[in-house]
Amino acid sequence: MDWQNIRTALSRMAHPFPLAAAEEARARWDELAPLFIVELERVADGGSTLLDENTWECDGLFSFAVYLAAEKRDARAYGPLVRICHCSTERAHELFGDDVGTQLGRMLASVCDGDVGPLKALAEDSAADMWCRYAALRALVVRVIEGEGDRDEVLAYIQPLAEREADVLRHVKPDNETDNEIEPDDFLTWAIDAASELGPAPLMERIRGWFGEGLINPGVTGLKWFEKKAAMPAADCIAEAATKEENRFIRDGLDEMTGWICYHPPKPKLARRPQAPVWPAYDPHSGGTPIRNLSKVGRNDPCPCGSGKKFKKCCGKESSEAVVEESKDGGVGRAIEWLTSRHGKAVKTAVQNMLNDDLDNEEQAALQKIGDDDWQGVQINAMEWLLAEGSIGVKGAQRKVTELLLAPGGPAFGPGQRSWIEQLRRQPLRLYDITEVLPGVGMRLCDALDTEAAPLMVQERSGSAHARIGNLIGVRIMEVDGHLEISGAAYPFSRLMNAALLAELHAAVDESATHGDHLPQVLSEIIRRNWIAQYARPLPLPTVIDSHSGDPILLITDHYRVKNRDALAAVLATQPDIEGDSASGWARLIDCADGQTRQTLAINPGKSAEKIEVFYKTQNYADQGRLWFEAQAGESVEFAGRVLSDPKGVMQNMATGKAAPPATAAPDLPPEVLAEAIEKVLRRSYANWSDEPIQALGGKTPRQAIKTPAGLERVKGLLRSYEEGEKDQAVQQGRREISYDFLWESIGLGRPE
Repeated sequence: MDWQNIRTALSRMAHPFPLAAAEEARARWDELAPLFIVELERVADGGSTLLDENTWECDGLFSFAVYLAAEKRDARAYGPLVRICHCSTERAHELFGDDVGTQLGRMLASVCDGDVGPLKALAEDSAADMWCRYAALRALVVRVIEGEGDRDEVLAYIQPLAEREADVLRHVKPDNETDNEIEPDDFLTWAIDAASELGPAPLMERIRGWFGEGLINPGVTGLKWFEKKAAMPAADCIAEAATKEENRFIRDGLDEMTGWICYHPPKPKLARRPQAPVWPAYDPHSGGTPIRNLSKVGRNDPCPCGSGKKFKKCCGKESSEAVVEESKDGGVGRAIEWLTSRHGKAVKTAVQNMLNDDLDNEEQAALQKIGDDDWQGVQINAMEWLLAEGSIGVKGAQRKVTELLLAPGGPAFGPGQRSWIEQLRRQPLRLYDITEVLPGVGMRLCDALDTEAAPLMVQERSGSAHARIGNLIGVRIMEVDGHLEISGAAYPFSRLMNAALLAELHAAVDESATHGDHLPQVLSEIIRRNWIAQYARPLPLPTVIDSHSGDPILLITDHYRVKNRDALAAVLATQPDIEGDSASGWARLIDCADGQTRQTLAINPGKSAEKIEVFYKTQNYADQGRLWFEAQAGESVEFAGRVLSDPKGVMQNMATGKAAPPATAAPDLPPEVLAEAIEKVLRRSYANWSDEPIQALGGKTPRQAIKTPAGLERVKGLLRSYEEGEKDQAVQQGRREISYDFLWESIGLGRPE
């Protein structure tokens, strides 16, 4: 194979890996090395690595030149490679992609001719890319670990360099946005991080001082890590560092490159809409949360969208609106791939801790037994939490995942992807009432805690098909191209959770002074913990209280045989506090201190003309009501028995999907007669609805609430939930649906379109 054929094969960065040409180049290195060095000199002089400016096809020859020279430890590559590294961040990512930093440091160390002056000059070049400067320090460290450098000399060099960087930070003018906070890409932080591999004991006094001044970002490497390393003998530190390949010379350049995604077979094109990550089925015997082992996406790799182009000229390209849209869609997937390929164990630990934090052993086992569909939802929510709020352990310190993702050296995000991750970090997880659902289009949401917050219309095609008006849902709301969307994760709640969940959230808000700036994280933790609990423990069954009497609500029905219906009707007609007739039933009303009229009992037609049922909401109403009713009815009725149902039992049946037997049986009436009777009861029951305080409206009456846009939407949401419930009951009972127009009209809204 002649040089031209070798060059052509190595230049093409696409499947399959050019193994034959690469191995021949390696075998004939002594002969071909000058030609590879010419390529490095060309790039060092500013030459491009692009084969085609329109398609951004990249020439792989440069990468093979660097890796093979590093493997062969050819010092002829040292000069041009160092010159190349005195470059901008954009140029560094173009040439080295994800290799800039640690991997580049290994390459520099491998080709160093023994003169470390050029490495020091690169480390001190404040105009160069920060990660190229860090690579120079990593090269000095690698040389010590490989036995070709002196530890004391390297630490003695890093100390004054770090002191100069600290002095620069002390004189940085405060920034209104960052409040002069130390960023993860500050060179001082990474300089002492490199030094820690050699045993940082000689620098510890200054390191503690820099931490005390707030000049070191603890999210990169914590003080405990340095103290642990400083307490070890220097030889032990170096021996430990030597066990990590990232601290060694490049030994097999071709092996380093064969794993690049650009040399893998192309994958089918992904959908442009954001898709939930597809997780493997959960294996309860695996010992924890499954995490995919995903390959990283490099700068010259085929784009994950399947277009066939290089990533940096497809989803990473900034000039095309269509590509920006795809870029947004792939941001979460790329972030997960990058995290799990570099910090897989830490990711797995963080997710497990979050999911199991509030569960005992039995509940953890219950969580592991949920179905695959539910488990996939748990995984999706867990990974979004990790990206938006989570931290993972890195070198003995907890580091925010967003810092890792957005700092230099993180994933090669396109502009839309980076924007999506940045917004994900900003947008809090909050609880919302679903007040309107447009299936296949979206949902209207109202903040469940801030009753004065304006309602929000979010576009959500798939989720809106299953959403129920009146339910609570926890989501992050994102701004996308002038409209609102749900980020991807969703925390829907059973209505049995509502009371306890809202009470806990309101308590946290009431203690906001205690939580301070951490309140959004506290609310998020409460939402997540309660949502996970739905899968792991029985749902809470709240005690339902009658708003007027304050007594617990019980579903009590007294059954009577009717001996003289006309006499009963005549007696009830004479009672001033009774309303109704024998067709629809009667209700006993009382005038309350707040000016409202409420019902204490309902007399309903039974299954036949010879039976009636008297229904009460509380034990006290039942005890008093039976005495009153039998005194009025006299010989016209005969008591046949009492049936009592605890609402908790009814709700428990609802939660498990069982049919709940009604407290009173539906009368055996023609559908139209039944519908008319129910309509009369509804109108009577809701006669004062517009002026009744309602907890879901923040204690306001519907008439009061509609005075603000937020309150108006909440009232509409209540009415829509009533209508949905009535629609379901009408189908079950085989009758016409009762219109709630009278409630819309009672507060002046009219019939909605």
